[in-house]
Amino acid sequence: MSYPRGAPEPPMDPSSRLSQDINDVLREQVDQARRELRAAAGRSGRGLACAAAAGLCGVLALASAHKALVATADRLLRPPKGEFLLAAAYAAGAGACLWASWTQMSAAADTTEQVGTRLRGLRAEPVPSPRFGGDGDGSDVG
Repeated sequence: MSYPRGAPEPPMDPSSRLSQDINDVLREQVDQARRELRAAAGRSGRGLACAAAAGLCGVLALASAHKALVATADRLLRPPKGEFLLAAAYAAGAGACLWASWTQMSAAADTTEQVGTRLRGLRAEPVPSPRFGGDGDGSDVG
């Protein structure tokens, strides 16, 4: 049925309106979940970058410690204080990067779990059809 241009459209029947409202709510929930999962993926990426930085700092700490031990063994009584200080600084950097990685990865895992829990709660239940009085699966029609 066509209506004149500019004329208001007739109101929707209650079941169509309910169906439209449910679709709108579900669409918004899925969009919200998508935004949260994208944010969690970003946190995961930052967490992996921090883990890589922690690994690099750990390797540098081991290299500095090794070099310092070699120099100490060569001199026996006078340890190279600068190398030990550098090794300690690298170790502290590795610890800080590891902590940052852990917090980012934990936050990403928590967000993913929360979104999954919320989406599992959106299971569609059959809605009785007002027209036929059935359970909404169409088995009572025809």
